[in-house]
Amino acid sequence: MKKEEIPSFADYLTSGRKVKMQFFNQINTLVDWRPITTLINRHYTKGMSATGKPAYHGLLLLK
Repeated sequence: MKKEEIPSFADYLTSGRKVKMQFFNQINTLVDWRPITTLINRHYTKGMSATGKPAYHGLLLLK
């Protein structure tokens, strides 16, 4: 049985931000993130947080 996804409060708040999403989509098409990701991964080692949850990717932290 497939679990039905219920939108969260954050999803509701960000659903009206279409202008910002268009801006970020344009940035993603203009910028080649691969060299930046390589540089970040060289200096940022992704591990676990203090509570044991997976850490964020370095590129996501930069963005």
